[in-house]
Amino acid sequence: MKRILSLLLTALMLMSALAACGGGGTSGEVTTSAGEDTAETAAETDILDYLPDADYKGREFRILQRDAYAEEFHVEEENGEILNDSLYRRNQTVSEMFNIVFTYTEKPSTWGGGDPFNKFIIETILAGDDAYDLAACYAAMILGSIYKGYYIDWYDVPVVDFSRPWWSEQIAESLTVGGKMFAVTGDLCLTLWEALNCIYFRAPLKTSNFL
Repeated sequence: MKRILSLLLTALMLMSALAACGGGGTSGEVTTSAGEDTAETAAETDILDYLPDADYKGREFRILQRDAYAEEFHVEEENGEILNDSLYRRNQTVSEMFNIVFTYTEKPSTWGGGDPFNKFIIETILAGDDAYDLAACYAAMILGSIYKGYYIDWYDVPVVDFSRPWWSEQIAESLTVGGKMFAVTGDLCLTLWEALNCIYFRAPLKTSNFL
């Protein structure tokens, strides 16, 4: 199970990267030089060569996701919108490459300690219900239950390489405690980019006021 999870997560991540690199506008033309084309082809080949050959014979890969952010993974069809179509092609490519079928379950989620999504995950684990392979949740909400031993250490999962550009190395380092990491994020999670926040400080006009 760990190997399947790692392969599919890695494939989803890299296909997101390929879709982003290869995606274009819905109108207009993009002109690239031969050198740029060669570099892009080499990069894509390197990414694809990173994945081992595997055939899971139509096995389901079950994703539990927040209903408000279902579009992170579940895209029904292409509609001409760049992001939507990139995600659709990503899922189709991974599905065909590994002969797997994605299934999706959506549950409500709220911000705060009473998040029903987080509670549902814990209840499912405690019930011994092998129902999902991947859960996409609020990172801040799930961290509180990590110390209870519900999840596996990401560093024990084969194939996953956190030095690859589709992972956030800084986040991985921050979430690593005692050489273990039980939650991580990267390009696979659109909300990583949609929900970025910044804090600005106004520099004092006269630093002498603070001395």
